[in-house]
Amino acid sequence: MPAALARIEQIVGLIVIFGVLLDVFLTVLYARMGYSIFADFLAQLVWSGVFHLSRPFPKKRPLMLSFGGPLIVVVVLAFWISAVICGSAMIFHPELGTAVRSSSGETPRDFFTALYASGTSMITLGTGSLEPHTPASRLLYVFNPVIGMSIMTLTITYVVEIYNALHDRNTLALKLHLMSGKTGDAADLMAGLGSGGDFGPGYSQLAEVAAEIVSLKESHNFYPVLFYFRFRDALYSVSAVSLLALDTATLLTTALNEKRYGWLKGASAVITLREAAALLINTLEQTFLPKRAAGQVPDEQEMRRWRVRYFAALRRLQDADIETRTDEHAGAQEYAQMRRRWNPYIRTLAPAMGFSIDEVDPALREIRLPDDQPDPQPR
Repeated sequence: MPAALARIEQIVGLIVIFGVLLDVFLTVLYARMGYSIFADFLAQLVWSGVFHLSRPFPKKRPLMLSFGGPLIVVVVLAFWISAVICGSAMIFHPELGTAVRSSSGETPRDFFTALYASGTSMITLGTGSLEPHTPASRLLYVFNPVIGMSIMTLTITYVVEIYNALHDRNTLALKLHLMSGKTGDAADLMAGLGSGGDFGPGYSQLAEVAAEIVSLKESHNFYPVLFYFRFRDALYSVSAVSLLALDTATLLTTALNEKRYGWLKGASAVITLREAAALLINTLEQTFLPKRAAGQVPDEQEMRRWRVRYFAALRRLQDADIETRTDEHAGAQEYAQMRRRWNPYIRTLAPAMGFSIDEVDPALREIRLPDDQPDPQPR
């Protein structure tokens, strides 16, 4: 091989290794969404493939989509390991037969032998039939295991932490689902928190949920691949968790009697619950689904459905002996105005993960208004 081509190959190999190490650093150590070089692109590519391949199989689609997250992890880790080995092989290749020679017999000079030298030096700490015979090649045999061991250690730790974060996310989702009486309705969740008209005992639970939503948001910042973990049950989806949290915070702000529960409106737990859930879906949209929710304006029919949902929530709260707002129509308008700020993100996020809006928003599932039906009247 001409000396110029040999140097070019080695420079390309160094660039590949540096690029992989930088990607590992940005993905595993920097721990912020949207900054990786290769990992995010591979994740989007794999998810897009699984998403489109599953469309012809509607009955099996939820199961097929549930393999997307684990498959992305495997593909990204395989890419990192194989790319760094290939980059190292590009450095070894021109040195075969000179700086790196076989311990017995003639040294093959093909690229597969370079891959063998690279792989054995990284994975088996340099043991193998090829040996370094110059200071530079010996130095390469020293640094290759360091690179290989570092990547493998970081990726193993990364995978463990991904599944720890996934466990916490699923636990929160199931907790909210059970708190709502397995309905996924924020009104039922509130009825449980303020049963008998007293939100005092339930406030600590509300504060705990708010803190867990904050933790969930940061988990997605540390491990962006969590976004692509999609389970068959909609209750475990980020869109369902976010909607339940946001709807709860919105109803706590607009549906309760001001004199008796005015303290809840400005309570830190309610503010944290609302702002953390909104920040979570906004960050996910901006990173993975940029501009899809921007400019979405609900039509009057959808606004009416929200108002009907609000009146139904009032009835549920009243059944739990919780005093509701006296001016119900003003509350309905305020609820609809608050909801229009975050609902477009839910309507974008849910379909992007293969869920229909009815699956993540059961409170609206049964509301179907004919065009000529007016809003319900207060009692």
